[in-house]
Amino acid sequence: MNFKPLFFTIIPGILLGIPSSIQAQVIEDSSLSTEVQTENNRDFNINGGEQTGNNLFHSFAEFSIPTNGSAFFNNALTVENIITRVTGSSISNIDGLIGSNGTANLFLLNPNGIIFGENASLNIGGSFIGTTAESLVFEDGIEFSTKLDNSETLLTVTVPLGLQFGSNPGNITNRANFSIPSRFDPTGEERIKLGLTTLPGKTLGLLGGDITFDGGAIAAPGGNIELGSVAENSFVPLESIAQGWTANYDNVSQFRDIKLNNVASVDGSGEGAGDINILGRNIQLFNGSAITSNTLGALDGGAITIRGSDLVEINGSDLTGTKLDSLLAGLDIFFPFASQISSNTIGTGKGGNVEIIAQNLKLVDGSSISLQTLALSPEQKNLGQSGNLNIQVSDSIQLAGNRPLLGIGENAENLVLPSIGLDTAIEINLASGIQVLSISDADGGDLKIITQNISLRDGATIATAPFLDGNAGNVEITASESIEIMGTTSKTGEIGSNIASNTVAIGDAGNINLNTDRLTIKNGGLIISSSNSVGNAGNIDIEAASIEISGFSPFNDRVPSLISAETDDGGNGGNIFIRTDSLSISDRAILSVRGSGTGIPGNLRVNANTIDLSNFASITAGTEFQSGGNIELNVKDSLTLRENSLISARAFGDANGGNLDIEVKFLIANPNENNDILATAVRGNGGNINIGGDGIFGVLEGLSQPPNSSNDIDASSEFGVDGTVNFDFPNFNESDFATNKSYEAIDENNLIGNNFCNLSVGSEYYFVGKGGIAVSPDRDLIVEDSWTDLRFFDDDQLASRQAIESIEATEKVKKVEMIRGWVKDRQGKIVLTTNPVAIAPLSPELPRPDCNTKRVIGNE
Repeated sequence: MNFKPLFFTIIPGILLGIPSSIQAQVIEDSSLSTEVQTENNRDFNINGGEQTGNNLFHSFAEFSIPTNGSAFFNNALTVENIITRVTGSSISNIDGLIGSNGTANLFLLNPNGIIFGENASLNIGGSFIGTTAESLVFEDGIEFSTKLDNSETLLTVTVPLGLQFGSNPGNITNRANFSIPSRFDPTGEERIKLGLTTLPGKTLGLLGGDITFDGGAIAAPGGNIELGSVAENSFVPLESIAQGWTANYDNVSQFRDIKLNNVASVDGSGEGAGDINILGRNIQLFNGSAITSNTLGALDGGAITIRGSDLVEINGSDLTGTKLDSLLAGLDIFFPFASQISSNTIGTGKGGNVEIIAQNLKLVDGSSISLQTLALSPEQKNLGQSGNLNIQVSDSIQLAGNRPLLGIGENAENLVLPSIGLDTAIEINLASGIQVLSISDADGGDLKIITQNISLRDGATIATAPFLDGNAGNVEITASESIEIMGTTSKTGEIGSNIASNTVAIGDAGNINLNTDRLTIKNGGLIISSSNSVGNAGNIDIEAASIEISGFSPFNDRVPSLISAETDDGGNGGNIFIRTDSLSISDRAILSVRGSGTGIPGNLRVNANTIDLSNFASITAGTEFQSGGNIELNVKDSLTLRENSLISARAFGDANGGNLDIEVKFLIANPNENNDILATAVRGNGGNINIGGDGIFGVLEGLSQPPNSSNDIDASSEFGVDGTVNFDFPNFNESDFATNKSYEAIDENNLIGNNFCNLSVGSEYYFVGKGGIAVSPDRDLIVEDSWTDLRFFDDDQLASRQAIESIEATEKVKKVEMIRGWVKDRQGKIVLTTNPVAIAPLSPELPRPDCNTKRVIGNE
């Protein structure tokens, strides 16, 4: 039993190379004049070396520092770069302090690998580059190589140009977890993990094969962080920048893996947030690991760039930054449980940008991306604005969980998610979301998405909103194939999925602009622009080849699928403009502009080829206090109302009804199904209804008096002045369809050949006009063949037909009415009627004539 602690102490040391007092050595080789001095075999002073210009070179057979030990480079203050190499075969185990004089940069090259232990730290005045490259390349092809070469000359070297990796680059592991108390926690209990840290404004770079952070941390406050995992024989140029160095991976064809685990941290936060560049093949963040770059002062923030040629996976981790300039992945980006990407501005400096490029991006269980301006107290004003978020995904983006993909900021600029390539999709699940919010007196940024397919499910959201005086940004989405908003499909989703721009403050909500081939909204899904305060709601502009809005939430029947621009307070409502080939609204779904507060409701305009409303569907403009919103429907072909559908510009209270203008070729309402067109009011005046086109069927001007089943056009006011109803159908002659007009009735004997066996030519009866057609004479005459009316597409109306008893025509009506039947008068002439007729059943089939008796050629 007593062996267990010893077992777990010894085995990791053997397997992972954790340094011991015997293993930890700083030993010079004989290639240069490096001198190492130590009195306790723990602390090492390094002198000598070979200086060329401002570069100081050291060469070691081994370079490892024991726990809490140190290695100090005693360089002249004029030295700009201290360049060290390990020519032996041992990994460098660093579990203590590396220090130097002045502001010199320090390069450590060991192609065998580097491990930074829990106690590893830096105390240097310049930048630090730890790498498993085989050599450092200078001008004229001169290399400072870890492979000793007697012909090596360092007399002409100046500025390093890049890192040359060998055939098997060593790995880099970081467990350094040195920490300090947080400046934002007065109790001192919260600590910030720094690990390996440079001075502000410097570069900290780790470049090698596989890179693993096992609870380790690095920090370069306001500087530059480079994590690069490359494959064999790669060359990585180094470019001098104000913060030190940056690596260029443009010519690297293959990468290795980077993994941050166990609350690992990469932090560029400072007075102005620093740049962070992370490039590899598979990049993974697990178990609370974080990538952070926050602006704490007046300086502008830097950028975070993450490129994963295969995969970026964020699992139970935070990825935050004021300027995540490009989060790039060639195949997949994956953010599971409680993950977050955020950009925070706590000071007055401007935050940076976020850009994501991948083949697939997936955030699940509430994962989020955020750009934020954070006030530490209510008195804090004039915070810096956040930056942009750009995401390019060639296959799919999937968000799932109960946190939003978030862009928050004062003067937040743009949140852009362009998606490229074939079979592309963006999928957002279970209350995950994409948001840009303004929480100060400055305007929020725009949210832009370009992709092939977008799917929102289980309460997912894409939204912008202001919380104070600033205006919200716009939502702009272009999906070349489809946008699907599926509402709540599981009990875990509390609200319907939505695309929204809302204001709850003084600032105005932004506009929503959607462009797609197919827009589908189901199960309580929403597209909404609203004002819940004095700020104005934004406009909604949709262009789609087809639009389907249907149903309601299966878990809350009071939450219909809808597109709405509305105001509930003093702000004005927004307008809705829709351009589509086909608009279908069904099963209690709603398209509306609404005003329930003192603000003025917006207007609704639809340009479409066809509009179909069915099963309690509605297009509405409602108001309670101000004049009602207006509805304009421009329909090239047909507008169909079925099963209790409604088009309404009603007003309540003292408000006046809105105006309703319909320009349509054919307006068709199924009879006796309570399909109404209204512009009514209560104490205010009724609105005006103007309907024009080629034909109107099944609906009459008259009072809508529930629960009647008639189809009514009503512009009345209960206590105020009635509005007007105007019809303009210049090509529609209602006299052609009068029921008692004295005209020469149809003689069916002149229309069809006497011989019904005339099958070779196929004689038929053609009725050209707005009614139904008779069946073909070459069919057996059965009950169903008495008459077929093709003006409607209701299954009940195409059911079994029966013979008609002779009924006298009724008086001619004053209003245009729909043809509902036909009869024969006393002279045997056919007369069209507007009333349904009494029926009497016939035998199911009439005898078929004998076609062998006579063959008729042509028409008789």
